[in-house]
Amino acid sequence: MVFNTIIMIKIFLIVIEILLSIPTGYLLAWLCKDELIKGRKWFKIILFFSLFILIIMLIIGNYPIFFTMIFFIIMTLICLWKSYDRKWTKID
Repeated sequence: MVFNTIIMIKIFLIVIEILLSIPTGYLLAWLCKDELIKGRKWFKIILFFSLFILIIMLIIGNYPIFFTMIFFIIMTLICLWKSYDRKWTKID
C-alpha cells in the first residue's frame, strides 16, 4: 500500500511539473516580447534538440530527463506560437 502511495505521489509531481511549463512559457514570452521574432530560429533549434534528447531518453529509460524535455518542449512551443501573434510581439 505504501508503495502505491509513493508511485501516486511521483506521478502527481510529474503532472504538476509538466503543467507548470504552460505558465512558464507564457511568462517567458511575455518577458521577452521584443525578442520573440528574432528568437524564432533559436526556438526551432531548441525544439529539435529537445525532441532528439526526448527520444533518446525514452529509449534509454532516463525518465527524469525525459519529463524535463517535455517541459522544455511545451515551454518553447508556447514561445514559438506567441512569436507569430502580432498582438503579443513588439515590432520596432
